[in-house]
Amino acid sequence: MINQTGKFVHELSIPVRWYDMDAFGHVNNSIYFTYFEQTRISWWMEVAPPSYSLDKMGPVVVTANCSYIKPIVYPEIILSKLYVGPPSRSSYDCFCKMYSEKNPDILYAEAYAKIVWVDREAGRSTPIPDELRHLLPEK
Repeated sequence: MINQTGKFVHELSIPVRWYDMDAFGHVNNSIYFTYFEQTRISWWMEVAPPSYSLDKMGPVVVTANCSYIKPIVYPEIILSKLYVGPPSRSSYDCFCKMYSEKNPDILYAEAYAKIVWVDREAGRSTPIPDELRHLLPEK
């Protein structure tokens, strides 16, 4: 299990597609990362100022892992819950728990990612902009 600390910030219902399945009859391991990504992006789209541009600076995933607890089988709808930890100078942690929407007692997976804010031109980390830092939970 992933050691999760953070504030609950978002949830997203994700229908499992037949395409998500592999030859073993369950959702392919790599697709879990897609579900996690969908949840993170959905949250950012909801909270980030519409005028904010990610052209010169933006988030980059530098570490990601997933603990697979129970196989997901089609048909299913995933309830993906996102938690975000307090920011450091240029990074923050995201955690995700993926449940069955029909039966919330079924936990399918837990995922983690470290997100670093990067200056795309310089190719290195940069402080998270103040206009976005306030969207992240306090310590």
